[in-house]
Amino acid sequence: MTAPWDWTEYELLQLIEHRTQESLTLDYKQCDSLGKTDGKKREISKDVSAFANSAGGTIVYGIVEKDHLPVRIDDGLDPTEISREWLEQVINSGIQRRIDGIRIACIELPQTHPGKVAYVVHVPQSTRAPHQASDHRFYKRFNFQSVAMEEYEVRDIARRGDAPDLRLTLSIVGGSAAQLAFKDGDLQSAPFGLEAHISNSAPVPASHSVLLLLLDVRLQVTDAPGWKANTTKLSAAGADGIIFPLAAFERTLAVPRDLPVFQGPKFKVTDKPVLLTVPREAGIYWVGWVILAAGTSARPEVLGLLSDGETVRLLGQKEPATL
Repeated sequence: MTAPWDWTEYELLQLIEHRTQESLTLDYKQCDSLGKTDGKKREISKDVSAFANSAGGTIVYGIVEKDHLPVRIDDGLDPTEISREWLEQVINSGIQRRIDGIRIACIELPQTHPGKVAYVVHVPQSTRAPHQASDHRFYKRFNFQSVAMEEYEVRDIARRGDAPDLRLTLSIVGGSAAQLAFKDGDLQSAPFGLEAHISNSAPVPASHSVLLLLLDVRLQVTDAPGWKANTTKLSAAGADGIIFPLAAFERTLAVPRDLPVFQGPKFKVTDKPVLLTVPREAGIYWVGWVILAAGTSARPEVLGLLSDGETVRLLGQKEPATL
């Protein structure tokens, strides 16, 4: 797909056809999210600043979503009422400090709504963060939403150019989901692989970091090459309020044994994946991480691991409570 600032109606229809889910870097908004009331202007500043304070990304004003999946192109906007210049002025006047590099595309909708338009706002990750919304609060992207940041997060982002900004990404080996295999009478599945990749979005390299991989104790680890058990105790709370302990496994990345984690692409934390089994019972289990590095605060993050009894896949983010 082309860059967001070059999208046309065709690309919007492709997002819908391919059921491209909202994420940390993609958000769908209906047309009525753009309006001239003070409340809607505040929401614009909140959402745009959250992207700049996080990993950057794209906001599409003009797509209806359900359960974070695009459903259809909305009714469109009148460009004489809500113009590209108006939207740019709202963003620039409502966010402090001003965000460099924002691109706004006005997309005509000749196929679905002739005479109407949608808007795509591409927001880069900012090296001048944190950026304050018009309500004088600082926001980040979290679990498909723009949420207010804690004080320590604001401090961490302010040091974005002075310290590493490390992030771990977990993925299932072989694709977005793994097929589960059970033998007769087995309470746990055959093993499937989970890989960890690390990346650094700051220009300052990380020469020493400690990674903690957090795994729901209901999962069984059959092999964890490159990781060793750690006594750190964290937990995650399910939707019903039940607390599930997380077992921790540690991996240290340090010069000269390992290369520094430079800004740019992701790379594998270990050559081989962690092998896990999941209980026969369908449900949500938890996997996550903590990264410890100089100049950064330890922030536990955890993902839901959804098993329907036939396949297993990763869900969105939430933060676990410390035991």
